[in-house]
Amino acid sequence: TSTQQQNMVLEYGLQYKDLERLKATLPTITDAIPISLITQPASQEERQIPNARILGVTPEYRRVKNVRLRRGRFITAPDHRYTAKVAVLGSGAAQRLFQYQDPMGKPVRLGEDVYQVIGVLAGQTSGNSTPGAAGQQDLNDDIFIPLSCIQRRFGDLQAISSAGSMSFERTELNEITMRVA
Repeated sequence: TSTQQQNMVLEYGLQYKDLERLKATLPTITDAIPISLITQPASQEERQIPNARILGVTPEYRRVKNVRLRRGRFITAPDHRYTAKVAVLGSGAAQRLFQYQDPMGKPVRLGEDVYQVIGVLAGQTSGNSTPGAAGQQDLNDDIFIPLSCIQRRFGDLQAISSAGSMSFERTELNEITMRVA
């Protein structure tokens, strides 16, 4: 017997045109930040996070989301502009990948590419686990890279392998966080 295999691409979520439409339509918006979420394996030497949550963000993310750094720095405008292969680790991700080593300046593999760790977030309280925000997850386990890296290195189409089957999802943005005056 032969089985028919059908490839389907599930398309959903916000698009960049939605971000521009919001900015143009609502004059009281002081900040509107796009966020893209993918899951990829993250590893450092023999330590791994099989389905790490990797968020593509802009430099404004830190200010708008009110996240605190424990060490190093957050993503900057030049990092975003030049698609720098840099990463900021949530405190839980840093612990899982580096245990008791200092991760600053060290390489971490995200998917097929290697990124340099430039910062580690301070432990975030449960108040930063925002309902409805990028999967309602705790920021402590997240890894942050420039949004331009998600766009150029991973793309909008994600292949998801599970239990011997393959599915595809196309999303441009998972979240737009806004601040209004």
